[in-house]
Amino acid sequence: MTENSPIPVTILSGFLGAGKSTLLSHILKHADRRYAVIVNDFGEINIDTELVAEYSCESIDLSNGCICCSVQGSLLSTLNKLKERENPPEYLIIECSGVAEPFNLATVFLGHAIRPHFRLDGILGLADASAFFELNEGEHRELFWNQLGAASFVLLTKTDLVSPEQLRQVREAISQELPKAPTLEVAQGEIPPSLILDSRIFDEVSLPQPSKNLHLGNYQSWNFQTEQPLSISVLQKQVKKLSNHALRLKGVLHVKERPGERALLQVAGRRTSLERLPLVDSQAKISKVVAIGRVGSINTEALQACFEGMIAPS
Repeated sequence: MTENSPIPVTILSGFLGAGKSTLLSHILKHADRRYAVIVNDFGEINIDTELVAEYSCESIDLSNGCICCSVQGSLLSTLNKLKERENPPEYLIIECSGVAEPFNLATVFLGHAIRPHFRLDGILGLADASAFFELNEGEHRELFWNQLGAASFVLLTKTDLVSPEQLRQVREAISQELPKAPTLEVAQGEIPPSLILDSRIFDEVSLPQPSKNLHLGNYQSWNFQTEQPLSISVLQKQVKKLSNHALRLKGVLHVKERPGERALLQVAGRRTSLERLPLVDSQAKISKVVAIGRVGSINTEALQACFEGMIAPS
């Protein structure tokens, strides 16, 4: 990128739990340039901003709304500030919320005010291979395909969790729905960044326009945070039950028994996981959790009681 050339932009999109944060972490781990990352979360608390804090990049938090609509004004303000910097980033990555419509976001970069300064390089549409048929046949189907339909690349994630025959069926379904979409397989977020960045694959002409904004008023979020440490033993007992209360749940937790670490809690559909993470010096020891689901589907009282019950005795 020369001094006056537009900053290339890659959009990471995909339904809740598709693996966007895992892919983003992999890209930043192998950074070969100066990145800026805009992380959008539908809920009030942005968990993913904390997850990229350990990497040497600038992360910008756009939370409590969807980047494709309700916080689009904040995005435009952020872009204007980035381009005016004396030392602007060499590459911009935007991680959408799991219910965002990437078409609406892409149009921001086609506007006359933004286009001379930013070049939309591509839209990566992530699809969880292990949850593919559940999404394809369920109530989220239309949003799911709107997200993939806008993608320059379709990235099949979590391919290590399905059999070769299941993977073949997933690829066949995608080729029938999106016959022109290049499709790549990704296990545990690992793919050479050179395959998906600076690809110049974005095609404005072929960008499909969805018939309506499918997430407005359809999804809700719940959040919880506490400065009191949690009990790891109670957490481990409760973690499997959390999938009963929300479609997607994510949290960065501080537990009493591991003061020098954090725990990353993830719930996507019926899958749950609990991982150990390093504690970055700049981060306060606060546990934060966000849950997202269809309006009326989140059992907020059960979640509140569950996490309050995890607080370790003084």
